[in-house]
Amino acid sequence: MLARNGKAARPVGLKHDRVKALVARAEGGWIAALDDDGVLPIGADGKPEEFLVAGLDATRVTALAAGAAPGQFWAGDRNGVFFSADGARSWVPREQGLGGAPVSAFLWHGEELFLGTEGAGVFRWDPGQQNWQGRSGGLGTSNTIFSLARDRAGRYLYVATEGGILRSDDAGQQWTKKNAGLPPAGTWKLAASPTVPGRVWAAGAGDLFRSDDGGDTWAATGVAVNPAVLAAGLLEGHEVLWLAENRGLWVVEGNAGRRWPVELAADERLEAVVPGTAALWLGSSKGLWSVAADGGRKLWEGAGVLSVLPAGADGVVLAGTDGRGVARFRLQ
Repeated sequence: MLARNGKAARPVGLKHDRVKALVARAEGGWIAALDDDGVLPIGADGKPEEFLVAGLDATRVTALAAGAAPGQFWAGDRNGVFFSADGARSWVPREQGLGGAPVSAFLWHGEELFLGTEGAGVFRWDPGQQNWQGRSGGLGTSNTIFSLARDRAGRYLYVATEGGILRSDDAGQQWTKKNAGLPPAGTWKLAASPTVPGRVWAAGAGDLFRSDDGGDTWAATGVAVNPAVLAAGLLEGHEVLWLAENRGLWVVEGNAGRRWPVELAADERLEAVVPGTAALWLGSSKGLWSVAADGGRKLWEGAGVLSVLPAGADGVVLAGTDGRGVARFRLQ
């Protein structure tokens, strides 16, 4: 679906329902991860291209990441991982060592690719052996990875699990619990500061916590939230933390939290929060929002929005929807 200035939209041939993620291609355009039929290349004009999924047996793609070189992509599904070296035209399985674990997240840590799973912990791709190597030492039963992040200085890796927050000081060889000051909770979300080394945010048990020493100690901020999405980013040059609940959004600067000026409908819930350089992009069950310091405005109400690729230099924003494919917007 193609929309201009957020005012109108028209179908452009993408008939797939749930778009889970969008990754930019070096040659222009994007790759869309679909919850119903693998991945789909999208041209720079926003139009779907021919399906280029030879060898991709996955249908429900849960995670997508660009590779180390242009034209490379990684796709994770409910049963494993696939890799493409030719711009998503063909795929080969890269599930050796995973044992069928569902994929929850990819993360590049320097030149190393890490993988979080639902129930099997953390893995690192070994390009020499061509397999995934377990990096779950010390995780114990905390092996459902809700968030995977790296410290701004590049020294630490963090995971948020059902057992709290854990940190690795040696690229995932060994994990250590970092729960001092955190209450028990069954689900945690995590975000690392993009500018301050050692600053990490954790949300769980209905509260938000911050650490400035890499997770060694935590202090409650007093922002009582239980977010579905937690993301740290920059907005107009200032570091902020976004916490999306089902019924609203918080922005945190320092330790001060305030509700962001977004007026959701009574039956509307937030699905995605993506920080941009000049605005915050919100996907909701009823459309796409753009939020800046002076308030929020709804750009489109054509469908629920599950994922957003923020505007680049060309002003184009892509929204992966629930039921109506990909919506493309050019902002002025």
